[in-house]
Amino acid sequence: MRLGHWLGFALPCLMVGAWSATAEAAGPPTVSVPGFSIVSVTDQTNGAFRDIQYLVQNGSDPTSLFGVERISLAPIPIGSFLPPIILEPPLGGSAAFYKRGNAPGGADFQNSIAAVLATGGVDVYLISFRDSFLTPNECASQGSCAFAANWGFSAFVSDLTFIRALVAVDHTKQPAIGGASLGGIVGFAAVNQNPTDYAGLALMDSALWTTDTTLRAGYEQLCLGTEAAIAAGQVVSVFEPLEAEFVELELQNPNGPTPFPQFPAGTTNRQAYLLQLTTPSPGPPNSIFPPGAVGVAGSEPQNRLFFASESRINAKGLTDNFYAANAIVRDFACSLGGDETFVANLNQYTRPILALEDGKGLGSLADSTIALTGSKDVDKIVYANFGHSDLTETPLHAAVLEAPTIAWLYGDVAKF
Repeated sequence: MRLGHWLGFALPCLMVGAWSATAEAAGPPTVSVPGFSIVSVTDQTNGAFRDIQYLVQNGSDPTSLFGVERISLAPIPIGSFLPPIILEPPLGGSAAFYKRGNAPGGADFQNSIAAVLATGGVDVYLISFRDSFLTPNECASQGSCAFAANWGFSAFVSDLTFIRALVAVDHTKQPAIGGASLGGIVGFAAVNQNPTDYAGLALMDSALWTTDTTLRAGYEQLCLGTEAAIAAGQVVSVFEPLEAEFVELELQNPNGPTPFPQFPAGTTNRQAYLLQLTTPSPGPPNSIFPPGAVGVAGSEPQNRLFFASESRINAKGLTDNFYAANAIVRDFACSLGGDETFVANLNQYTRPILALEDGKGLGSLADSTIALTGSKDVDKIVYANFGHSDLTETPLHAAVLEAPTIAWLYGDVAKF
C-alpha cells in the first residue's frame, strides 16, 4: 500500500506534467548500506534539473519506509567544491515542501527552494520521513499503526545513515544538514549524535532547548501529555485534511460561513483562513509554539498576509502528509521541557552554523540551543517581523533563504 502511495507522491499534483521520463544515460548512483533496502529508484529530468528519487526501507520492518530525493543541475556537478546539503521538512511535510514554486499550485518548479539552491550549484538531498507514506485513513484505527509509536527523532537520525552514504557515493565533502522548522530541529538531533559527520548546520527558525523556566514548564506539560497519548495508543495525528480544508474552503467559497466551531458565528471561510494563519499562539502546553508566535504575519481585519504568498501556503496545505507521528511532537516538547537526550552532546559539534530566525516565530529560542554547541562560527540573520513560516512562504524566499544559504555554503562550510 505504501509503495503505491510513494509512486503517487513522487509526482505530486503540483508537479504533474513537469518531469520528463528520460533519465541520463549514466543512471542514478547506487549505494549499499547494511540494514537498508532500496525498494525503488526513479531518475527524471526537468529542463536544467535532475531529480533522483529513492524509496528506502530501514531494517526488516516493511513499515519503516522513508524517501530521499536528490535534486541538482543536470548533469550533476560532481566534484564541485560546494558541499551538498541534506534538508528535512517541517512537521507534516515531505520533500514536496521544498519543491513548490511561486505560481498557483506551485507548478513552476524552477522557482522552488530546491531548484534555486541547485541553480546555485548545490547538490540537494531531501528526505520524506516515514509518516509521509501513511495512506489516507490507514490509521483510522490507531492500533493498525502501532508501529509508528517510535517514529521520533531517533528514527529520523537512523534514516540519515543511508543518506550520508548516498552523499558519499559522489562527494568527498561531508554534507551540511538542516531545514525549516522541524528540519533544523532534526539537524540539531543529527549533529548531537554524529557531531563530526556534517560540515554545517542550517537552521531556519528551529530550536530544541530553552533556559526560560516558565516556558520550559509549559513544554514539560506538553511532553507529558503527548507521552501519555502515545502510551494510550494515539500514535499519529491527522494533519493534512484540516490544513487542506481551510485552503479549499477559502478558495472555493471565501464568503461562506466557516464550518469550524472554534470561530465565532458569522466568521467566513476567508476570515477563518486568515485567523488560523495569523492568530498568536497561547504557548505550551496548548500549542507547540511559544506564546505570541504566529504562523505567518498578517491581519484578518486588513484581509491580507504581510509577507507570505497565499499561493505558496495553499500549495503546501494541499500537499502535506495525511498524518504526523506524535513521537515527533513528543521529542520536540520533551527537549524544550528539559530532556537532554537530543542535546547532551551538542558541545562536540564545532562546525559552522547558519541561523535564520523569524522574530515572531521560534525566534531567539534558537540562540539557547546554539549556545549548547561547540561552534565558534555562527552566522545569524534575524527577520524581526516574520512569522514562523514567512521565511519559506514569502515569494522572495530566494533572497531571504536560498541566497544566504548558498553564500554560507561557499564561504564557511566549503572548508570542511
